[in-house]
Amino acid sequence: DGDPETSPLAYSTAFPGRITASPGRMGCQTTCAGYELTAALTFPTSTGAYNPWTPIVTFNTTLDGQGRTLTGLNVNITTNVHTGFIGSMGSNAAVRDLGLVKANVTSTGASLAGTLAGFVVTGAVVTNVYAADGSVTVSAANANGGGLVGRLQGGTIQASYATAAVTAAGAQTSLDIGGLVGQRDGGSIIASYAAGPVTGAAGITGIGGLVGDSRGAGAITNSYCDIDTTTQADCIGDEAGANAAPGYNTVSLQAPTGYTGIYRNWNLNQDADPALDYPWNFGATNTYPILNTPAQRQALTPAPMDYDDNGNNLIDITTIAQLNAIRWDPDGNGDPDPANANAYGTAFAGRTTGMGCDTTCAGYELRASLEFTFDSPYVIWTPIPVFNSEFNGNGHTITKLVVTPASVPGADAGLFGRLSGANAVIKNVGLISPTIAATGAMPHAATLAARVDGGASVETSFAVGGSVAVNSAGARVGGLVGTLDQSSIRASYAHVQVGHVFNEANLRLGGLVGHSENSEIVASYAAGFLDPGTGGGSDAAAGGLVGASSGNNDLITDSYCDTEAAMLPDCIGAAINGSSATSTGLGYTTAELQQPTRYTGIYETWNLDLDNDPEMTPDDPWDFGSGDEYPALSHQRRTVPDSPPPGGPRFAQPPQETPYNPAADHPEVYENPRHEMAATCQVQRNADGLAESSTITFDLGNYRGQVILHLAQWNGEYFTSYESLGIAMPPFDRNGQTATVRVTTDPTQTRFLLDSISPTTNLVLGYADCHTDDDTGVLVTPGSSASTPAETAPTSTPADADDPAETAETSTPATPPAPKIYVNDRYEMTASCDVRNDAEGVPSSSLITFDLGNYQATVILSISLWNGEYYASLESHGLTAPTLDRNGQTATVQVTTNPTETRFLLDGTPNGLRTNLLLGHADCHTADE
Repeated sequence: DGDPETSPLAYSTAFPGRITASPGRMGCQTTCAGYELTAALTFPTSTGAYNPWTPIVTFNTTLDGQGRTLTGLNVNITTNVHTGFIGSMGSNAAVRDLGLVKANVTSTGASLAGTLAGFVVTGAVVTNVYAADGSVTVSAANANGGGLVGRLQGGTIQASYATAAVTAAGAQTSLDIGGLVGQRDGGSIIASYAAGPVTGAAGITGIGGLVGDSRGAGAITNSYCDIDTTTQADCIGDEAGANAAPGYNTVSLQAPTGYTGIYRNWNLNQDADPALDYPWNFGATNTYPILNTPAQRQALTPAPMDYDDNGNNLIDITTIAQLNAIRWDPDGNGDPDPANANAYGTAFAGRTTGMGCDTTCAGYELRASLEFTFDSPYVIWTPIPVFNSEFNGNGHTITKLVVTPASVPGADAGLFGRLSGANAVIKNVGLISPTIAATGAMPHAATLAARVDGGASVETSFAVGGSVAVNSAGARVGGLVGTLDQSSIRASYAHVQVGHVFNEANLRLGGLVGHSENSEIVASYAAGFLDPGTGGGSDAAAGGLVGASSGNNDLITDSYCDTEAAMLPDCIGAAINGSSATSTGLGYTTAELQQPTRYTGIYETWNLDLDNDPEMTPDDPWDFGSGDEYPALSHQRRTVPDSPPPGGPRFAQPPQETPYNPAADHPEVYENPRHEMAATCQVQRNADGLAESSTITFDLGNYRGQVILHLAQWNGEYFTSYESLGIAMPPFDRNGQTATVRVTTDPTQTRFLLDSISPTTNLVLGYADCHTDDDTGVLVTPGSSASTPAETAPTSTPADADDPAETAETSTPATPPAPKIYVNDRYEMTASCDVRNDAEGVPSSSLITFDLGNYQATVILSISLWNGEYYASLESHGLTAPTLDRNGQTATVQVTTNPTETRFLLDGTPNGLRTNLLLGHADCHTADE
């Protein structure tokens, strides 16, 4: 405190001319409260004064480094005392904004040792401190050694790091060492990391890349170690509590260049105000994060922002990051859950208490339309789990939303997982070209909200283009809402493809709502294609508007479906559990729905009073356009497509001319000649003539079903899928019968495969490779100098019914020849199919034997069943794939499903990565076995 209790003469020598009077001692205006560096300091290299350094035995006030450094600290202690720049940090101690550069600390006694401090107790705080290079060495039993702190006992370390080498020189087992902290015995480590080598003799149990031993209260939060540079597979060596810290390799720790990914919660609030303090500088993609100085933080900190500039108590959203942040404050009051407060503050930079709302914020509103792009960190959207306040789109749209099964928590798939409670309302928002896919146990899926319940409401909202698809029994799937339970939809519509793999038990599939129970649907409609799948599952229901209506109080009023677009006769698939709903008067043709141009005819009652004003004035929610357009919402202003998504009215696929004959009629592997599919690849090059991006355009021909895109990259030997490479899929845009995608990964090493809706089939509709010598679309197949036009998918010569299926099929040679899609003839692969019949001569099982030839890597088996039109995977049937037994270069599998309707595909997985490489296949479609 500036009043030395011992050695005042020595203190005065260090601070000559000091003022001793109080107040004003040392020049402080009141009472001094600590120390700060006003210059960087370097310790002498020669032995003498301050070399070696004698640790400050106990420090119990503030040391503010102001972003400056102490360089060349040298500590060498042989007794059992706490060792470092500071021996012990007391309960009132705080060290911040300090760098220790090339500090070398050695202790041969049973002490606690770290570059900053040996011991940090409850109440002490270390903030924005780092140890770069240098070393910490301990050797005695019961010692603790850490790159920054020896033992953390109840204190806090935040936004700090160490790259110092930590070594246990002796063969002591009762000794803990870690890259940042030797032993955490209570206390917290927040948003910190270690990347220095940590080494010790065999048998030491308390050794970890971040912490040697972790126990007691407190937690390690968002803190990591580099498993490459620390040489430790585990960030925590000996763990008594649930305080695990993940380890990452160097590339992963250096890749983020901002507060995203693993660093999402690193933008800490380190003072009393609600704004974040920007402690970290992420630099380039090949550097570790370092700490900003106070001056740098000040320059980065945004000015306080008013996020309700129109004063309506709704928080303004202008970015996808802010849309994503809703999940951490579903109440819409601007007070996020503490665990994600930092990430929320990153999205709403400069936020203040109350977010600028005049009273209490009560929800969110879009102030701009949003579009997902292939390079967005949110390109694969994780649904907002629960939302219970207001979301007002203000007539804006959200384009290219993508939800995959891997991103769905709890099987609720959509922009929102669940809209719940009487205060929950979504209105005035449009979704354009969304793609929603879900799986799992009884999933709920839709574009806008998977579930709407508890009195929540959706109004004046829409979805056009895109698709919703699931593959599970018990699914509730809708174009706008999956399940509507004791809630309402008013003045809304959907033009979305809604599909299911198989018509499984208890399925509810609807163009607008999958299942409506004791709810209300008013003045709304659906005009999307419904694909309930095949199989005729029990208690399954599909309707052009609602899959199933349930309960005595379920009301569907003045709401319709386009039966031509849906290709279903009924707008309500089933009325159950007391529902009196009926499709009578709800189904219309496309022309009938498009004919009225005002609130007349079937739309006479559609001019609703939505704001419930005292005068009950109608709010004119609809824009009917001309006589050949569907109704759109007034807030759209006709800026979005209003024709049925993709492809206009659907037509049933033509039936096969003759009954299915497995021997004569089965398609080639992964190919389907029934549809007029073509694809073109346009490569864009930079100024140096190198390919840097490509645009692929698929002409879907007469194919009216749903499609999905698969991408893979070529490594000179095989294609590896984007998913296994950790590359995000770019948005796939479909407009009618044309679909496009653009990538900026090297297009000359990318393959584009257009598949029917996954995981329904193993049917490739079209594909394009960008292996071209120029931009003319002339294909050069990898591993070959052969060329063939890339405009159309290759086809194969149909198999001869009398030929056995021992070998993988190959394409009819072109001039010059090109390998067939998905087939690799580098390996001497063969397959045989041994079919066993039952007593009546009906095929009942089969044994498949693959001779792997010279292929040495791991293999995986895919099995599909034929339904008379295409192959569908076992998984999508709900069946478990049998075991593939491999003995050397022979692999066998046995199935008891009908073998004459089964396809066996052997795929490669070198280095554990699934590839798009077909090694061999066997079909049991034979005429004589």
